[in-house]
Amino acid sequence: AGFPAPIPDSDDTVAFSQASANTSVDLNGSRTVKSLTFGGNTGYTLTSDESIHSLTLVDGDVTATGTATHEFNIDVTLDSSGTWSIGNPLVKVNRLLTTGNLLTKTGTGTLSFTDGDEIEKSSIANLHVNGGTVLIDGGTVNVGALTKLQTSTSKITVKGGTLETGQLSNDSGVTATVSISDPASEAALIVGGTDSSTFDGLIKNATGGSGSLKKVGSGTFTLTGSNTYSGGTAVTEGALVADNSSGSATGSGSVEVNIGAQLSGSGSVSGAVT
Repeated sequence: AGFPAPIPDSDDTVAFSQASANTSVDLNGSRTVKSLTFGGNTGYTLTSDESIHSLTLVDGDVTATGTATHEFNIDVTLDSSGTWSIGNPLVKVNRLLTTGNLLTKTGTGTLSFTDGDEIEKSSIANLHVNGGTVLIDGGTVNVGALTKLQTSTSKITVKGGTLETGQLSNDSGVTATVSISDPASEAALIVGGTDSSTFDGLIKNATGGSGSLKKVGSGTFTLTGSNTYSGGTAVTEGALVADNSSGSATGSGSVEVNIGAQLSGSGSVSGAVT
């Protein structure tokens, strides 16, 4: 199937909700629409026959309800700060998502990223997780500034992929979870830039493997929780501050601190420090 006729444009919200078998929608080129909504029990896959084609959302918003899984097999660009309200079980971005704005993920469902590598990666200016899960499943997502978990039910899971973020934090009083397992050649969680941040939640291994944390950039990253990830911690630049009151801020793995970098704080770490 193709986009409905007449072809929608930047003033249109496109709704996919008809009751039918799972449907692949060929955009037949690059398209720009206002926003998207998905509903019902029909799973939609948005695709194109050319890898250079892309889908641009002017308002940046996606709303998904119902029981089906929906997939983007096309690059997606958000022109504005957008909210992706995932009330269905799963929305998968199988190509790259790019925005210079804020992406807020709401709803109880999962938003999954599966594409990207060290050269080509999904790029988001700021990411807020306000409920449900953001899953990085083998891909690479770069958040240039702040990744914030806003509720205690908010989760980020990195399985065989990488989340690179300038800052990682949570709203006050929120104990959120980041689960990580490393890809073959890189840490699953890379945090740092010139700004500083504090994460009060739990960092643990994801199902299927151990995860590691790399601190980069000149800023300070503070951990206050009792973390359990086991893949180790590398402080390559700036400062990592352990301000936990129990357990180990850096999980059970070793901690490697480069010359010129710093490990400090009033808390404790359980692994060997070199």
